[in-house]
Amino acid sequence: MVRSTIADVDLEAVAHNFRVIQSFLAAEPRDDGSGPPGIVAVVKANAYGHGAVPVALALERAGATMLACADIEEAVVLRRAGVRAEILVFGALGVSDVSGVVDYDLTPTISTPSAGKALQELAVRRGCRLRYHLKIDTGMNRLGLRYDNLARTLPDLLGSPNLELVGLYTHFATADMPEHPLMELIERLCASKP
Repeated sequence: MVRSTIADVDLEAVAHNFRVIQSFLAAEPRDDGSGPPGIVAVVKANAYGHGAVPVALALERAGATMLACADIEEAVVLRRAGVRAEILVFGALGVSDVSGVVDYDLTPTISTPSAGKALQELAVRRGCRLRYHLKIDTGMNRLGLRYDNLARTLPDLLGSPNLELVGLYTHFATADMPEHPLMELIERLCASKP
């Protein structure tokens, strides 16, 4: 016997949940006096099987200004469906085909030196400046520039004239250890971001 699994997604509940998180963050003042932190609404993997397009559009209507997906192909589906919010591409970029970043106005993640070079070359060819997020590998050995090699890899990347760093993230290998030196490294990097 084959039984289908069905998930009914209440898009109003999705929007409500987003607004509750937004309100919570707005109520927490930041030490530097700036506004509340932004929310990256993740809709990768077809919004975790719940329908990327309807979920993304509901989140955008609720006020989401940035969505995130796994790759350029997922982002293209969202753009073609009418999503106008900024779209962050989390995954590794196929360096042979990064043109979708410009063609569909996407914000890439740079997680390797070769991705940084490919995006810089693309930006020069297209005569534009690309905003990007930087992913740092703090020991999970997934995607990201290795934390112990940043002194060698960051100067070239940060010196790229057509690339603008606008965000930084990691999957903390030591998230359960707030006193770990890697936490301090990430805090310093965030504080020094232009």
